[in-house]
Amino acid sequence: MEGSLEAALAMIAAAGFKRVELWGSEAHLDPRLHPDVRAAKRDLRRLGLRAHSIHTPYDHLRLGHPEPGLKAEWLREVGAALEIGAELGARIAVVHVTSDVKSLPDEAYNESRALAIEFVETLNRRARALGMRLAVENLPLLGHRRFGSSLQELAEAFPDPEIGFCLDVGHVLVNEMSLRAEVQAVGSRLISVHAHNNDGERDRHWPPAEGVADWRQVRRELAAIGYEGPYVLEVVQSREIERGADPAGLLRQLAAFAEEDAKA
Repeated sequence: MEGSLEAALAMIAAAGFKRVELWGSEAHLDPRLHPDVRAAKRDLRRLGLRAHSIHTPYDHLRLGHPEPGLKAEWLREVGAALEIGAELGARIAVVHVTSDVKSLPDEAYNESRALAIEFVETLNRRARALGMRLAVENLPLLGHRRFGSSLQELAEAFPDPEIGFCLDVGHVLVNEMSLRAEVQAVGSRLISVHAHNNDGERDRHWPPAEGVADWRQVRRELAAIGYEGPYVLEVVQSREIERGADPAGLLRQLAAFAEEDAKA
């Protein structure tokens, strides 16, 4: 959500939400921006909000790129985001294993995969020391072969049961993968869900009720593995916003969806 973190949290609370995923990549709580974490903590308490998770940085970090020296930067910045999340009470840290894939040739895939695995395993030790759990997210392919685009692939790469996963429903759609297979691959290790929709072609982050995903099917697949956690309504762009609707109106729409979904 654009604007200050304080304003965003106030709007989210006004819409009736009680839990939030905090954003830490190029906005709000990105450690590279030197955020005022104490102020964020006061705002959460004042507004009656609880941090479900923090999304760690990935923009401009070239995650998974085998250029020497990059891994130290990843661990520094993503590790700093873990500390921010822990201070704010988040117990889950959502992590991307790769980024900036356009600059990575296909022949470097295996090297990128090995480096990303080492990065996450090291990061996981930091997370556990902070009382947090990593949620490795499935990522959009973006027209390139990319490690991390499938939960099935990620579950095989990270057999450690301490490492959890985040299902991004919109990414499953644009990658043209089976939602059932993705959910079943991680089972009880699924600890967060990014809920949004699209047209099956671009990662548009529309509200869950709009687009090609059948949300009844999503609920069925999650129920089949016993998932009882919350949805993170990761709607950062919608047709309503494109038509000029105000963010508060969009939040009210999402709150209505959440209420209806809870009754389903």
